[in-house]
Amino acid sequence: MSDEIKLGCVDFLNGLPLIYPLDKGLLPHPFDIEKDVPSALNEGLRSGKYDIALASSASLLTLGDGYSYIPGIGICSDGPVASVCIFHEGPIESVGAVYLDPASRTGNALAKIILKHQYSVNPEFIGPGDNPPSPGGLAEGEGCVLIGDRALKASTEFYDRIDLGEAWYGMTGLPFVYALWIGRKEFITDEVGIPLRNSLLMGKSMIGEIVASCPDLPVTKEIAETYLRKHILYDVTNDAEAGLGRFLHLAEEYI
Repeated sequence: MSDEIKLGCVDFLNGLPLIYPLDKGLLPHPFDIEKDVPSALNEGLRSGKYDIALASSASLLTLGDGYSYIPGIGICSDGPVASVCIFHEGPIESVGAVYLDPASRTGNALAKIILKHQYSVNPEFIGPGDNPPSPGGLAEGEGCVLIGDRALKASTEFYDRIDLGEAWYGMTGLPFVYALWIGRKEFITDEVGIPLRNSLLMGKSMIGEIVASCPDLPVTKEIAETYLRKHILYDVTNDAEAGLGRFLHLAEEYI
């Protein structure tokens, strides 16, 4: 085990097509795999717990020059994403307080950017604390940022929300990159990149099987498949790189 590369992946539905073939032993690989939420993966990279992780794109602003990312692979959207949202009670223009998601860095920063630049709203941002209110627990004039499976589930219910992928595209005309395989530069190699790319190729061809194998889906199988096939993109294109650069520039104010 000591010579294995320590790899962290998000414990969300949208991470499964990237990691499922490796996690199930369908492809050879050099990794010792663990799963956690994005904020913990970011900290794990910093502390050395992970050599490489599917970490928040915002962490590129804080990890330093010793880190980079595997090109061409990530979690992206080119329009609505359904799983990174601001839920709010009352008109968004009247929201005075927004609770941040403790699992997120990129989503929280994106929420601040969208509220300021797209809606000219400047609420108080609270947290991220351990137990922010869910959409159903918000008072009038409050909002909350949710990411991942909790946001996906809440997006199928009757809550007012801003889909942040859709809002970003409306503001910039560019895709948004939520997460990348980030690691110390000595791990940005073919030994790491090739099995990750092979896993993605196989995982995208197995989405139906992946969804069918999940015991605790946050939504129905039909919605889960649509989400993974239509809302989430895994190829970081040139346009996505441009979107990433735009986000990192804007996010410097909020990280």
